[in-house]
Amino acid sequence: MEQQEAVQKIQTIISRSNETYKWNLISKYAIAQSEIGIELTCEIKDKIIGTTPLDDAPVEKLERLINKLRKEYVKLHPKR
Repeated sequence: MEQQEAVQKIQTIISRSNETYKWNLISKYAIAQSEIGIELTCEIKDKIIGTTPLDDAPVEKLERLINKLRKEYVKLHPKR
């Protein structure tokens, strides 16, 4: 019984940290909208995630989205 409770506590901690990470990625998406524009970020989001709301999207797709947005940012703001 104690082992089962410990496993549940660990699963709760992992779940909370995954949710925190997911919302961190979503906040980066919002920052990207202000940096490279809403139209472009929405276009890229639709190609990678589709019409699924960001908070329902899997973390793997959110990571892919943020990586693509970073690449677009570098294209638009090259180092001098």
